[in-house]
Amino acid sequence: MRNFWFVLAGIGLIGLGVWQYFDLTAFEQSEGSRRLHWLLAWLYDDMGGKWPTVIFLSGIGAMISLTGLATSHRLQRPEA
Repeated sequence: MRNFWFVLAGIGLIGLGVWQYFDLTAFEQSEGSRRLHWLLAWLYDDMGGKWPTVIFLSGIGAMISLTGLATSHRLQRPEA
């Protein structure tokens, strides 16, 4: 059951990465400025824009989901 939460958290982070893409796209098209979390600001300002931010969040989400799936598959395998 714990692995289910890993998969769910990973899917949530992937969704957050997609939402962040659309949010940063809207920000780029606006005239104003805004505050970002320091990690997102570092990724956006110093690492090259919205794509590093999206790849970072979605990549961590994918790794967490795959870890949850791999461990649940390993736990369900019968002993030989």
